[in-house]
Amino acid sequence: MNYIEELRKKPIQIENFLSADKANNIYELIDSQTHWITNSKHKKSYEYEKSKLKEGEFSYWYSSIENKEFIQNLLFLSNFELEISKLLENKFFTAQSIFVSKYTKGHFLSPHNDDAFDRKYAFVYNLTKDVDEKKGGCLNFISDKNNVTHKLLPKFNSLNLFDVENIKDLHYVDEIIDENYKRYSISGWIYETNLQTKNTISLL
Repeated sequence: MNYIEELRKKPIQIENFLSADKANNIYELIDSQTHWITNSKHKKSYEYEKSKLKEGEFSYWYSSIENKEFIQNLLFLSNFELEISKLLENKFFTAQSIFVSKYTKGHFLSPHNDDAFDRKYAFVYNLTKDVDEKKGGCLNFISDKNNVTHKLLPKFNSLNLFDVENIKDLHYVDEIIDENYKRYSISGWIYETNLQTKNTISLL
């Protein structure tokens, strides 16, 4: 399948992105972590942000891991750069600004656009067990009229990928409404590069 052409039109989700053993190993590593940092910026309410995009201010509430050594170990284990390049005609890409996030009850991400800093693609690798749309945590894309154009559930071992240059719809993460629900993910952006510059670009 020509994912590059498809990505110019809409975000895609690829299920069973990594082997089951590898996905479970990554999940266990993340789930065992205790040093989570709370990221919060929500001066206005989530519903305000979702209904008045042009007046609202980007807001969020979630937890993350910022330990670079831990993230590098995850990248080594997952080999995201190679696996994503396989989907994109084996062109060479470099992943940057990688972060691990956890959304629990009350957490959300308001509508925004990732088109900045020469980013080519954005990716979200999902590690949510027993996914349930009713519990929140879906990645939604919305038109300038606030209509949802695409909704991607955070299915375990699935990869969300979207073209930030060509897809202009804003996107947001539904608020988590279940106190026992944990939405884990590894996210970042992909930059088109080449073998000569590969060794000079940082993963983080």
